[in-house]
Amino acid sequence: MSTAPFFSDQAIYSQAKQLFRNAPPLIRTIGVTVYELSDDVDPQLSLFGDELARERQIITAVDEINDRYGKNVIHSADTIGIGGSAVNEKIPFGSTRYL
Repeated sequence: MSTAPFFSDQAIYSQAKQLFRNAPPLIRTIGVTVYELSDDVDPQLSLFGDELARERQIITAVDEINDRYGKNVIHSADTIGIGGSAVNEKIPFGSTRYL
């Protein structure tokens, strides 16, 4: 469990993967819940300001594309092959010509 603040869905996914890796072998499903979500109006200063600024720009761009064209049109390569249970499968930009 992480008590440190973060703003990236990738950070949430990394925490979930770590929980699953550390789980006993018979555990097959783990639910993840996040609390106290808020807008990033007062970002914490960091020693890695340039890296975090770039990551924030990427996350914002991906969110805007997904808001416009549909959920998970763009998503992390880490989620490829997970299947429909964790990540919704989408047809690119509403077209079936790629099938």
